[in-house]
Amino acid sequence: MEKKLYESVLKNALQTFKGTYKTGISLFLTQVGVLILFMFTVLGGFILMSGLVTMPTLATFTATPLLFTDFISLVFVMGIILLTGMAFISAFFNAALSYAANCDSYKDSFKKALSKFWGILALSLLVFAIIFPAFLLFIIPGIFLSLAISPVLMIYLYEDVSIKKAVSKAFLLTKNKRLDIFILFLFLLGISFASSFIGGVLGTIPLIGFLIKVSLDIIFSYFSVIVYRELYWNLKESEVADEAYEGKYLNISKFFVALSVFLFLASSALVSFLTIQAMNNPAAVSQFLSTVSVKISETSLEK
Repeated sequence: MEKKLYESVLKNALQTFKGTYKTGISLFLTQVGVLILFMFTVLGGFILMSGLVTMPTLATFTATPLLFTDFISLVFVMGIILLTGMAFISAFFNAALSYAANCDSYKDSFKKALSKFWGILALSLLVFAIIFPAFLLFIIPGIFLSLAISPVLMIYLYEDVSIKKAVSKAFLLTKNKRLDIFILFLFLLGISFASSFIGGVLGTIPLIGFLIKVSLDIIFSYFSVIVYRELYWNLKESEVADEAYEGKYLNISKFFVALSVFLFLASSALVSFLTIQAMNNPAAVSQFLSTVSVKISETSLEK
């Protein structure tokens, strides 16, 4: 009896994990450190640029409308930097973690990922632009696209192809396999919940519980990357060329990238409009914020 895709992937991932977990865990700890440093840098930049140490209240915004628009503009810019930056850091270290499966050391894995630094950066931004609007506006298409292009990073890492080709090929490799991939992801989600539950229960034990929780999170995170890697190699074995199919779904990707650009431009225009209004008609903005504040107060009292 032929094994299901998810059974084969999980079995191979477990074998790979056993032989490479030391390098993988070292890389993952580095990723956590870089993410924390990046988030504190963005937060520090926000505090320095806004001059705010505590979150302003609606009353503060009502009294100074221009502060409100400046705050919204800064949150908008910093939010984009934070989301795209985290997407890139995650993609870069996923590449290094994947290379750890066939490299001799931490250093070799990291160097190999660095050799594709700019490509990984561009790919992570592209994938973010495809998936983000799909999830934001249409949940189901977002899930579908996530499944359909799940092996895109591995294709780019292990094949000599362009970013555009990696995206179109991801759609082809996952053709007729997306249900199995969905089941695989549900299994990983189940492990994640179980790990969080165990960590939460043991977290009541000072220090020891915390260390166990962190250890479980690290092990699961590295195992997840190995699953993605083994999924790619498994899908690669049954690859069948179909340029028409690739072209069809590449056009769908272009649509969501265009939608992402439109949402960005529309949001930028809205923020600019609010800024101009605050400068030209601060009383109207103050009145609007005052009304919002009253509505929130009334809702709180009703509850």
